[in-house]
Amino acid sequence: MEPNLEEISRMTRVQLGLRSLDPDAALVEDLRAESADLLNLVAAVEERFCVTIAEETIPTIRTARELFQHVADQCETTAFPAK
Repeated sequence: MEPNLEEISRMTRVQLGLRSLDPDAALVEDLRAESADLLNLVAAVEERFCVTIAEETIPTIRTARELFQHVADQCETTAFPAK
């Protein structure tokens, strides 16, 4: 499945138990996500989109939009590997 912001936002809403989500809201500061929430979200996104997000990268992902961009970048790199 091709990653899209709408799907990652939906997954974020479900994981955090929210009715709505601004994809630019800070996951920790604005939405009060805890580290376990972020780890579970990342695990779900990795499984859904067949990507791997390095553990050291997780703290740098601040919003659902940044998570989407990271996944999209990985999918693009996988689709067009370097020569």
